[in-house]
Amino acid sequence: MDSNESAFCSLWAEYHKENGCAQMFLNLALGDDYFFNRINLKNCVGIRDLLQLTRNKISQARQNCYIHVLKSDVLTLDILRKNGLIEFGSLKIMNLQYELFGPRIDKHDVNILPVDPDNLNLWIDTFCRSFGAIDIKAEIARLSLKILKHSILIIATSQFRGLVRPLGCCALFENSGGIGLYCLGTLPEHRDKGVATAMIKACLDISMQNGYDCIFVQTLADEGLEKFYLKLGFKQAYEKVIFVLNRRVSCQSEL
Repeated sequence: MDSNESAFCSLWAEYHKENGCAQMFLNLALGDDYFFNRINLKNCVGIRDLLQLTRNKISQARQNCYIHVLKSDVLTLDILRKNGLIEFGSLKIMNLQYELFGPRIDKHDVNILPVDPDNLNLWIDTFCRSFGAIDIKAEIARLSLKILKHSILIIATSQFRGLVRPLGCCALFENSGGIGLYCLGTLPEHRDKGVATAMIKACLDISMQNGYDCIFVQTLADEGLEKFYLKLGFKQAYEKVIFVLNRRVSCQSEL
């Protein structure tokens, strides 16, 4: 799951590897994004130079970068906390077996459409509106063909007075022996109406067709969606702690 997540990030951001224990993904055109502008650390001790280099890069763009560390990696967590890095939040990685999916889907007014080059612009617009990311729409459009080439993009729609009306979107990504569900978002005016649940069920069906009996998602604890996923049958696989590498704060010499 962790390798799948990193490979998905590489579609959106430039990938750097440092010291054998750190992966860095940066695309400053995506703004202050905790998921795509990140450093993955694992069992790292001498990381001062890497963090300082990253801080210098993000200072030019006046934004932050985010450090993702497995909650089980006590050594790295201790180093970051001792040096005063600010904790941003907790990222829960949850998986769902096909046979454990809870609710019955009866949403006949939700149509699940695969995305191709002809309706890609509709997916881009739905993604940006769902995540409040209109300001980076041009960058999403620039990346979209590469993302489409390596992912299964899905859009949920309904018919309204004969017109197709978008409701939400998501992406499935197959890599490293697993399939992850990313970018699951619903337009604000269509939330709490079963749209996300219908998309998850469709993603489970697609995953089964591709030889997988489960999917996984990531959810930030502060967003309050963990109970939603648990209700559907998801179980927590592991957890990460996210720190903010603030552009204004230098890395201390102990790192």
